[in-house]
Amino acid sequence: MFQFIRKNQAIGLIFIGIVIVSFVIFFSPNQPGMGGGGVPRGALGSIGGRAIDYDDYMAALKEARLGYWLREGEWPTGSGRGWDEETQVINRLFLLDEARRLGIEVTDEVAAARIVELPFLRDERTGTFNRAAYEQFLGVILQQGGLARTDFERFMRREVALQHLVQLTGMSGALVPPREAEARYLEANRQYSGSVVVFAASNYVAQVDLSPDAIGRHYTNRMAEYRIPERMVVRYVRFAATQFMAEAETEFNTSTNFAQMIDAAIQQRDAETFRDAEGNPQSPEAARTDMTEEFKRNLALSLARRKANEFANRLYQMEPVPDSLDRLAEELGMEAQRSFPFNAFEPAPGMRVPSTFNRAAFALSAEEPFATPVIGEEAVYVYAFDRRIPPDVQPLELVWDRVTESLRRSESRSLAEAAGRAFAAAAQAAVAEGKSFEEASAEAGYAAIPVDRFARSTVSLPQLGLRPTVSELLRVAESLDVGKISGFTSSFDGGFVLFLGSKEPAPEEELRRELPEFLSQARQLGRFSAFMEWERKRFAAADVRFPGRSGAGSETAAAPMTGAQ
Repeated sequence: MFQFIRKNQAIGLIFIGIVIVSFVIFFSPNQPGMGGGGVPRGALGSIGGRAIDYDDYMAALKEARLGYWLREGEWPTGSGRGWDEETQVINRLFLLDEARRLGIEVTDEVAAARIVELPFLRDERTGTFNRAAYEQFLGVILQQGGLARTDFERFMRREVALQHLVQLTGMSGALVPPREAEARYLEANRQYSGSVVVFAASNYVAQVDLSPDAIGRHYTNRMAEYRIPERMVVRYVRFAATQFMAEAETEFNTSTNFAQMIDAAIQQRDAETFRDAEGNPQSPEAARTDMTEEFKRNLALSLARRKANEFANRLYQMEPVPDSLDRLAEELGMEAQRSFPFNAFEPAPGMRVPSTFNRAAFALSAEEPFATPVIGEEAVYVYAFDRRIPPDVQPLELVWDRVTESLRRSESRSLAEAAGRAFAAAAQAAVAEGKSFEEASAEAGYAAIPVDRFARSTVSLPQLGLRPTVSELLRVAESLDVGKISGFTSSFDGGFVLFLGSKEPAPEEELRRELPEFLSQARQLGRFSAFMEWERKRFAAADVRFPGRSGAGSETAAAPMTGAQ
């Protein structure tokens, strides 16, 4: 994607992303207030009795997609980090409704002032607003995201409103006195020293019983792990982007806008970012060729979507039975195919579609067989219900290797844990008799590894390898008295026993140097935490109603924004 966004995706935009990402954790279809009834006719849903229509939903969707792009440097797909379309959109609509309820209004002048402050729109030499860069930016979001100038301006106005919402509702959490911040800093940066004995499961693999009887028992005891979940098969018509490349080529060659967009994108990127498949630097000509091909592929996919929508509109006028898709495909001289079986959690084999496709597909039935088209990486699919395959359990002979590995892993860890607990008890008794932890370890046949002056700021302890981690050691050290030995503590690959030799405060010069920034961060975190708590309670009490529907909350609702129509 475009480097001028990637270079600045931190952007200093405390108002871009502060709400869009963080409150997803509070939203789920099972949240209190997430009802399915009482929605006004003609609406997609409602919030506090106010109808949310198609235009409301699409405006919020455009803004959520743009916010994701500004954070991640790429447009969201089903496999994107932290992206769930329906969650993002409904959550955004809810927060905007709260801002409206509290009387938060943002004028065009304030939004415009925020736009000209954006770092990636400033001239690198003068630091002033660069109008040409702004126009280039608008060209990029139009071509890649289908977003107009008015969409971006509305996005900025609403982001400022949401920032004000955070400031207003989180005000109480920002009241952190300097003395309290200092106490928190000292607690967070206390330094610990001692010794640790590590019990790695890998050291006990040779002791695991891997006889057929043991493997059979392990399979029987954990049969649920080898269960195949319910699967779905859909029938579909595929509109491949490659079918429209010639048309895309013609449209590309007859428009000067595309060439200008490519020029703008290339100018904004560092030369070092242009590399071939082997990672070697590209020539300007090769970079332009690659970017041109990317534009053409996106345009071809947009044309494929247009044809898919035409097909879908005809399908929706037919009798709502699964066979209607096959009949329409035959009538138009197209091929209706069947998908490979897929479950609700793994990608549909061979289709390369967003993960939201699975949720929409599993909402289908023989009585309600149609869904909205889904846009994949290489094609657009119009699909319908075909059949469900009940869950089943795989027989042992088909999963023998998998069961064997599971037994080896779980039993070796159990052996490591048993050895660790026995050592912890013996070491505590030995130290009580006057021996050192190192002596007790050596008598038991283990090596005590020194760990000196580790704190929350410590990134790693190389002498320990990957396990235990610093955070695992800290959790034990913070609750352990000096001179004491911990019990055995489990970790991912076995566990450890810690002897704590000393606890020391952070150095005074470090405290004075870092406290101002720590105080600022503590206040920001406090404000944000207070806002999160307010938002959680408000959402639980709000009357948020969005009935389940196939496709309406899926990635396909974003179809109008991925290119030219």
